[in-house]
Amino acid sequence: MSRKSELRVTPTLSNHQIDTEDVVRKAFYPRPAGLLLSGGASRRMGRNKALLKIKGTTSSKLVARQLSKVTGLQVEVGPGYSGLDSIEEAGSGSGPLNAIARGWEYLQSLGYQGPVVIVACDLPLINYELLNYLASHESSRSVVPLLAGKTQPLCARWSSEALDEAVRRFDAGERSIRWFPEANGVIINNRDLINKLGGEVVLSDIDTPLDLDICLLNAEKISTLSKSRISGPSGYVKALG
Repeated sequence: MSRKSELRVTPTLSNHQIDTEDVVRKAFYPRPAGLLLSGGASRRMGRNKALLKIKGTTSSKLVARQLSKVTGLQVEVGPGYSGLDSIEEAGSGSGPLNAIARGWEYLQSLGYQGPVVIVACDLPLINYELLNYLASHESSRSVVPLLAGKTQPLCARWSSEALDEAVRRFDAGERSIRWFPEANGVIINNRDLINKLGGEVVLSDIDTPLDLDICLLNAEKISTLSKSRISGPSGYVKALG
């Protein structure tokens, strides 16, 4: 049985439902598609990261809200926590490469062949500015931020070529995504630019309880800055209420 036939699609009553005919008719959205990954095991956190509450809503819904602002088509790969249309892939729990490969195959089944902005649900402070920069970058290649000397493939725009490679590698038995981006991908490593797009805080993931505590403190600081009308990163403040 092919992976496509194993996908279980869960439509929602949200404003993000997929208009399959529109996808096929346009062939490409004017904006890239988006995949939200929410099926992680959350072993180090000890509870489901996608459902962690931050400023009155869940991490997965915060990320979905921002992803929806910069993409023309959004799909959650996971149990369906975000309010987006979702697919829960067979073999879930085998890592992000599986989720990415399955999500890409599903988008292709709708007739979509363009780039995809991929974001994990454990980045609740991710903001519009950074995601919009990724989504609208003029390059046809993959675009990925660099943080602390490491590329961030789970907050990046993947080219169709990189997504095809993800499927090939997964089918060949690989489970790591350390090979991303492909050799000619665009890496955002300019610190001034990253600061302009919100700073390293927007790329802070919540893998452990300590990470969550820090995230909650940062969320409160962001809200305080917003209420005080102090200049600084602002796009993601709205998502934090």
